[in-house]
Amino acid sequence: MSTDYDVIVIGGGAAGLSAAGIATNLGAKTTLIERDTLGGDCTWTGGIPSKTLLKAAKVAHQARNGSKYGLPDQAIDIDFRAVMEHVRSVRQEVYEEADRPEIFEDMAIDVRHGEAHFVDARTVAVKQEDGSIKHVTGRYIIVATGSRPFAPPIEGLEHVDYLTNDSLFELEEQPERFGIVGAGPIGTEMAQAFSRLGSDVTVLEMTDRILENDDVELASMLQGILEEEGIEYQFGTAVERVVEEDGKIRVETTEGTLERAFDALLLATGRVPNVEGLNLEAAGVEYSREGVSVDDHCRTSRGHIYAVGEVTGRYQFTHMSNHMAKVAVTNALLKFPSSIDADHVPWVTYTDPEL
Repeated sequence: MSTDYDVIVIGGGAAGLSAAGIATNLGAKTTLIERDTLGGDCTWTGGIPSKTLLKAAKVAHQARNGSKYGLPDQAIDIDFRAVMEHVRSVRQEVYEEADRPEIFEDMAIDVRHGEAHFVDARTVAVKQEDGSIKHVTGRYIIVATGSRPFAPPIEGLEHVDYLTNDSLFELEEQPERFGIVGAGPIGTEMAQAFSRLGSDVTVLEMTDRILENDDVELASMLQGILEEEGIEYQFGTAVERVVEEDGKIRVETTEGTLERAFDALLLATGRVPNVEGLNLEAAGVEYSREGVSVDDHCRTSRGHIYAVGEVTGRYQFTHMSNHMAKVAVTNALLKFPSSIDADHVPWVTYTDPEL
């Protein structure tokens, strides 16, 4: 069967960019389809902006505590707007240097901007900015649409201007009282960052500890350090209802155990795969609410269709997205039996100290 492309990649985040780059370097005619801006979560709403903000907060903290290093303590007047402008400028710089469409077009990748969905197992429809539909066919198709923040079923949430990591780095005004729901990596990192920048931070967590996927003893040590820095933790706390009144977000927990008002509320309650709108049924690709089902070769239920990165629900790390992209392309184009190596998967929570 003749097709337009050897490889169609849907999604231009870390996994998709890696897959497209490897495919074209192996000589495959490749197209990359992205509905937003290339770079994905890592560049725009995840790793790059969060680590830049953490660095700014660390510098402020060290200046205040210079005596620990034999230096005078300094009173720091935080210009929050300037800090956030710096975060966004670094984000843009990374995009310009690594993620611009022209970079990939120069690699002979056909970059398309639009919404993609399957028409059948070999055909993908792309809804372009002008509303027109373009159909493309491929020998192999790689789904790399990533994930998005999960919004839990909290009463009143749809009427509240809450934050997720998708909107957090667009803040212009520093919240005096900052509430965070969730004590996983995102919640823990941002709790320390905002606390060091001067916000009064309270973290609400359903379990009895921070970072439940990490070593208990190490997480407990880190929690103690964060509490010493002034972060308040409320464990065993499920948020039942939220209401926005007079510019404040009031949080009510189950059985009325806690009621607080915050200037801003960040939901850091996990992520869900981006499978909606792909019309995977038309291609015969099996999936669930956990993500697209793949084997250890990154193959879906259709042998010529692969899925990589966070859309599979397996790993929420950029390095594993890149690894899965390599596995998928190697299996598709080289017919070389390559499998996901998950025996030793490192990860880091970039607090101070790191865990």
